[in-house]
Amino acid sequence: MTRFIVILSILYIVLAIYGFQAFKTLFKHPAVHLGYALAYIAVWGYLVFKFVTYVPGTGIRGSVALAGGVFFSFFLLALFLGFFLLLEDVVRLSVYGFNKIAGVSDESVRFFPSRRKFVSAIGLGLAALPFGALLYGMFKGKYNYKVLKYALEFEDLPEAFDGYQITQISDVHSGSFDDADKVAYGVDLVNQQESDVILFTGDIVNDRCEELRPWAGTFAKLKANDGV
Repeated sequence: MTRFIVILSILYIVLAIYGFQAFKTLFKHPAVHLGYALAYIAVWGYLVFKFVTYVPGTGIRGSVALAGGVFFSFFLLALFLGFFLLLEDVVRLSVYGFNKIAGVSDESVRFFPSRRKFVSAIGLGLAALPFGALLYGMFKGKYNYKVLKYALEFEDLPEAFDGYQITQISDVHSGSFDDADKVAYGVDLVNQQESDVILFTGDIVNDRCEELRPWAGTFAKLKANDGV
């Protein structure tokens, strides 16, 4: 596990430094550069701190899950930026090599081409999508419950299932919960559907069954005619 954290940290730092080139191209103010560096250092430091103080067997929950999620968000941001910058560098290197081989004498194309702002802007804009989505999901989206209703029809469906209603609950990840009232609201919302059966279909916890223990009483309130 320690080796994994070390390798992941090295990759994270390399990607962060490489991705910084996009920020440097788009934003010239030193304060923005400093903010970028401090954000990446703080996120990495928080993850390392949580790893060092982690108690084995307690599961990935609470602040541990938060540290991992925020770290992964920043990791993806740097990864997306790095991908676009790498594509640009391949083009820049190809142009530079072609000019050298072709013996172009024009002073304006004799040197290694500078980065283009629009490439950095596109890279940053696309990288911000998964970055923002993950952060929103961790802090707000996990309690943004939605009831989606679908009517299914089958020619060979037994008559006993005509009008039968199933409620499916997926990706609960109970170790990420931190608000008892909002979890209780979610359970009440499920019960309001008055379904014939309720199905849990995976990822009830992040890592360990212990994550569910604080919420077991709340989820025990789920009711359906044919059970849960």
